[in-house]
Amino acid sequence: MYLLGSGFGALGAGTVSETFGRNVVYLTTFVVFMLCVLAKALAPNYSVAIAFRFLTGFFGSTPLTAAGGSMADVWDPLQLLYAIPPGIPLSRLALPYLRGCHLGPETYAPMLLEWRAKHLRALTGDDRYRVGERATTTTHTLGRRLLVNLYRHFLMVYTEPIILIFTFYLTIVYFVLFTFLNGYPFIFQQTYGISQSLTFILWTALLVGDLLALPLIPLIYGWAKKAAAGGTLTPEICLWYGMLGGSISLPVSLWWMAWTCYPSLNIWVPIVGSVFFGYGLVTIFTTIFLYTVSVRYIVAGALIPASVPMYERLGPHRALTIPAALATVMVPVPFVLYRYGAKIRGMSKIAPH
Repeated sequence: MYLLGSGFGALGAGTVSETFGRNVVYLTTFVVFMLCVLAKALAPNYSVAIAFRFLTGFFGSTPLTAAGGSMADVWDPLQLLYAIPPGIPLSRLALPYLRGCHLGPETYAPMLLEWRAKHLRALTGDDRYRVGERATTTTHTLGRRLLVNLYRHFLMVYTEPIILIFTFYLTIVYFVLFTFLNGYPFIFQQTYGISQSLTFILWTALLVGDLLALPLIPLIYGWAKKAAAGGTLTPEICLWYGMLGGSISLPVSLWWMAWTCYPSLNIWVPIVGSVFFGYGLVTIFTTIFLYTVSVRYIVAGALIPASVPMYERLGPHRALTIPAALATVMVPVPFVLYRYGAKIRGMSKIAPH
């Protein structure tokens, strides 16, 4: 339910942030998010808990949806290559990296210009100080602006090939991720007989994989800096994170864990396999986050409830084989986009080529 709530919340969070500005949306949703967490904890029955779990995801989706826009407001493409990647593994430990946008000033340029125009109208009495589409007409009501901004996101999914490709790719990644996490009790608790608390502690192996990806930041930044100096800095540089073993280590780790989680094998064998999953996951997320800020959770969220019965009926070996096969099919995506991404972007009517 949390993932479904995040999906539906993500559809509106970006729209509202482009209408009212980033900070008011961050602050408002953060307060409501905390209230929903409290309400879920104090829920008198299961139905109320499920409802507030959905609302928690709905209002908690704002940082992951709008943070990309906030960062793009502040940093240029070259700076984003080292500004964003550290936050993805660190966000596993502390959401304030993303929530930190709450404490800063407003960053959305059109909103800042609109405030400036409003201030100049008040100072001079000249009603001609207006911004963008509002410069030629005063008939753009708040409702119409919200509708246009919301419609734009849906339109871009169907008309922008890059966004459509990454929407599908990210849906598969989320399905693989949550299917994998739901399988931890079956992989370790039932196979090796360890406690539930110790099973959850084993998730720290993913963090080790995340930390192994940090040395890529100065390496890729150095390459990108040279490319920028030569005038060849393109969005496809963001794909280097996924190409440097990321897209490959994800299926390798899943195949590894699927067929090594036997009581006869040492428990450290599948644990080491999960380290590769952490590395692959963080590099793929970095690639997607840098290349496009469009995020879609809804389809993945609808598939997740099927993962637990899948483990119960198929067992961890065959159940992990399914996301492993999906991840294997998706291995060439960063490489194909690196080769043909410029041509695909060339089909866009609004993206800079």
